[in-house]
Amino acid sequence: MKQVTLAAVEDYMQKLAACDTSDDVWQACIAFFDRHNFDKASYHVMPFAWETSDDALTIRTNGYPDSWVNHYFENKLWQIDPIASTAMNRSLPFCWSSLRDMRKLSEVEQKFLDELDSQVEGDGYAVQVFGPNGRNGYFGLGLHMDCDDGNRRDLRVVQWACQLTHHRYCEMEAQSAAPLSRREQEVLSWVARGKSNSSIADILSISSYTVDAYMRRIYQKLGVNDRVSAAIQGLGSGLIKSAA
Repeated sequence: MKQVTLAAVEDYMQKLAACDTSDDVWQACIAFFDRHNFDKASYHVMPFAWETSDDALTIRTNGYPDSWVNHYFENKLWQIDPIASTAMNRSLPFCWSSLRDMRKLSEVEQKFLDELDSQVEGDGYAVQVFGPNGRNGYFGLGLHMDCDDGNRRDLRVVQWACQLTHHRYCEMEAQSAAPLSRREQEVLSWVARGKSNSSIADILSISSYTVDAYMRRIYQKLGVNDRVSAAIQGLGSGLIKSAA
């Protein structure tokens, strides 16, 4: 890994600020890490804590063999990937090759690592990132050479660059999010009138759990994390009308 300087990250931050779409963010990310000798990069946008969908995550890859990428998606390997799951429970980056010594792995996880070793050359770093409203993520940065996780300063700078990428990506995604559905607008309009979730459930003849689900989606789309902010945002943007 070529040393990642603070000056390089500051320059990268300016490039991210100039991005107009999430695709632009990803291309800037690839270019940045390529300049620092990372020949592979993957970016997983993890589901929100309340989501239990079996659907594929938002995953972007560059430099990995097509055979491995196809295998990963076709077999939903994100559900058993021990590198990603371990990263989500750590605050510091670590080498992929260190995982077997870090914790006890299941047979399924061992098999995953064996397949990874057989199809993807070299080693890499696992980096967790944190986002708004619990929208966290994971970066897998691959190298042809062996990794050294002893240089904590360099790894922290790498983590900083990944964190900047994730925040900018989340910002772009929020800006391009679909508008509220008719039902979501209806729920939010009652929130703006001061109604509780249980009251809204009675008014709309749906369960309180369904109202909770609508509220979580509304928070996600509007980029907020409380009902007051959601109501203000909805009224201010014209998504809902004033109760007056």
